[in-house]
Amino acid sequence: MTGFIYPSQDTSRIVTTDYIDGVRFDIHEVLSEYYDRLASPRSRFYLTCEDLIVGCGMDSAIDYYKATKETRWGFFCDEKNMLVDKVSKFEKILAEYKQAKQRCTTEAFKVRYEPEYEKIRNYVMKIYGYKLV
Repeated sequence: MTGFIYPSQDTSRIVTTDYIDGVRFDIHEVLSEYYDRLASPRSRFYLTCEDLIVGCGMDSAIDYYKATKETRWGFFCDEKNMLVDKVSKFEKILAEYKQAKQRCTTEAFKVRYEPEYEKIRNYVMKIYGYKLV
């Protein structure tokens, strides 16, 4: 979208990198000169998964920009501990997904468990922007 300014290496720095089963998560801290785009300086961190910003608030931020022509990152930024929790949750979800997928080895179990792992796949895609295989 032209005009909306996305966070980048010029506006933030990576403070934490974590790999979960080969999936890269980075927690970025917005530089102080860009705090005016945040709801609160405490909520100055955002999460990326494989270099894509994680957070349902991205659509809200773009909609807000369309309505006001003002770039606000507070829609997808949060406190660092909240983002660490989100990464930990991904690890738990991934374990559930693998377990559900493993149960689908026979046709009889596939009917029972395939909807479960498809639901998890869709959730991970929606929240983290990552496609589980």
